[in-house]
Amino acid sequence: MSFSFYVYYEVNARNEEKVRTAAHVLQQTIAAATGIHGRLLCRRAKTETWMEVYEGVPDAATFQSVLDLETKRLCFGELLAPESRRMTELFRPL
Repeated sequence: MSFSFYVYYEVNARNEEKVRTAAHVLQQTIAAATGIHGRLLCRRAKTETWMEVYEGVPDAATFQSVLDLETKRLCFGELLAPESRRMTELFRPL
């Protein structure tokens, strides 16, 4: 069974480019470590809400460990809007 990770957070407009850069570095590092390529999206009507999507993850625990390690290494949380944090939701096929 594989899993899909959906990670969402709020971005402050003044940090948008820093967050975009950090997200791309994060996704490149994740892909190199796990073979899983992520996508970066934003909400249609509320564009400060961003989402990273990682699909086809065979081992959720290992992937989550790599994701956590890399977000800490990049100090990703410090770039987000005040009061925001990375929220992760996991889904699996029915």
